[in-house]
Amino acid sequence: MSYKLKAKYAGDCDALSMDPQGRLNATDFTFLRQMYEGLTTTNSALELLPALAESWENPEPTLWRFKLRQGVKFHEGQDFTAEDVVFTIGRARADTSAFKVFCATMDTVKAVDDYTVEIRTKAPDPLFLNNLASIFMMDSGWAKEHGIEKAPNAKTPEKYYSDNAARKKPKLYWQKRVIQKALAFVWIVLITAM
Repeated sequence: MSYKLKAKYAGDCDALSMDPQGRLNATDFTFLRQMYEGLTTTNSALELLPALAESWENPEPTLWRFKLRQGVKFHEGQDFTAEDVVFTIGRARADTSAFKVFCATMDTVKAVDDYTVEIRTKAPDPLFLNNLASIFMMDSGWAKEHGIEKAPNAKTPEKYYSDNAARKKPKLYWQKRVIQKALAFVWIVLITAM
């Protein structure tokens, strides 16, 4: 089902970064969640659902095996593969990343093949799948081409900023059901009398 709606999100401040592992705050997270996805997601009842990983298994208490959704494309048409997952999680685990809190129990991440990823945790982690919903996947080739292999920190200048952005869903979006055709972000500045 597809609707021809344009949704608007009003906020009191602009997102500070377009980098999916750049800053961990509510405004940026809400903004980025409209354009990026993790391996898992949750619905409105906070039930865990597959997203870019179509399935997973937990054959050992500290081993997780993910089957990635095939046919998923990034905005510029590149295929989403296990290499992107390994790259993104490595970037999110970096000391400079605010998102390393979501990766704290991860020990190793490896691509088994183009559409299978294994993640080993240091110990059993009941929040592991929920945390994966907060690690937004990036196109590893695009990131390397644009020199943003490492996640930024507060001391390094950002390469990309948003500016009253209006974003459109790509035509290649993997989900059949698209609610909004476009999403406009409107920043409301409240000026009070002194």
